[in-house]
Amino acid sequence: KQAIIEFLTDYYAKARSGERIEFNELNILSDYHLYNLQFVRDELHLPYDKCALFLNILWAVMGFDEVEGAEILQTESIESEKQKAMDQDQFNNQLEDKLSLFKELLCMFSMEQLPYKMKVFSTDEFEKMVKYVKCSYFKHFRLYSYVLSTRQ
Repeated sequence: KQAIIEFLTDYYAKARSGERIEFNELNILSDYHLYNLQFVRDELHLPYDKCALFLNILWAVMGFDEVEGAEILQTESIESEKQKAMDQDQFNNQLEDKLSLFKELLCMFSMEQLPYKMKVFSTDEFEKMVKYVKCSYFKHFRLYSYVLSTRQ
């Protein structure tokens, strides 16, 4: 976990022009990556190249530089029911977009259609990855969005 924390600290220092990453954000991101790595190594028993590819897909889906639409989650005042419904629709659209992106990226490496797609993951691995990501990242999507967009 410490190696992941060091990497994320360096990454954010460069990406955010030296701005320090928040303690909670750093711990959540490092746990997120650690659990993803444990899943592909311990449960799927994937070789390093497949692990790296899967982790890169999750990196892209999470959109580490910022979490789009997070302003929806930061409202503290009472809003009208119409505004809440619009915010929920926007949040649902964002969630669907992220899930579509995940499936699109994973599909690129789960079926053979040269030169556009190259089969790296088996059908069984694909199904397990989709189930895992739905039960981890997408189940807690609102939490990740809030924590990663709110400065302490």
